[in-house]
Amino acid sequence: MKWICVNFAQPFQFPGKKSLAADIADTNAEALLANSKSTYLQLGAQLSTLYYNTLATQKQSQVLKESVVRLEMIKNVAKARYANNAAAYVEYLNAQVAQSAAEADQFNLERQPEVGIKNINTLIGRHSREKLILKGDIRAP
Repeated sequence: MKWICVNFAQPFQFPGKKSLAADIADTNAEALLANSKSTYLQLGAQLSTLYYNTLATQKQSQVLKESVVRLEMIKNVAKARYANNAAAYVEYLNAQVAQSAAEADQFNLERQPEVGIKNINTLIGRHSREKLILKGDIRAP
């Protein structure tokens, strides 16, 4: 004859374990909330930085465009002065070099606002190709 022994067991929790588990769960929830707030603040700071950098780049691009136009006028004046023997040829060459440098800076700067806008769109959850017009005063806090 074979004896079969069947045991039934129900875990019995000590009184302090449930409250301890609840405390651990509360602590974990608070840590997750703090982590969430930290991520939110980091994203906000990143968005703010991208926004103001893109605005500054747009403004700098405008200034460079105006500078190129002014340097073109200076170059023309220097050329006219050289033609009338009122200035050396070096003055004309210096104006030409300054204008070329400003045009190169302008060319390098033209792509940066587009990249900034694409990054802002991505950060706020929009498609990067969507049109975004940034308005704001750089001097405002």
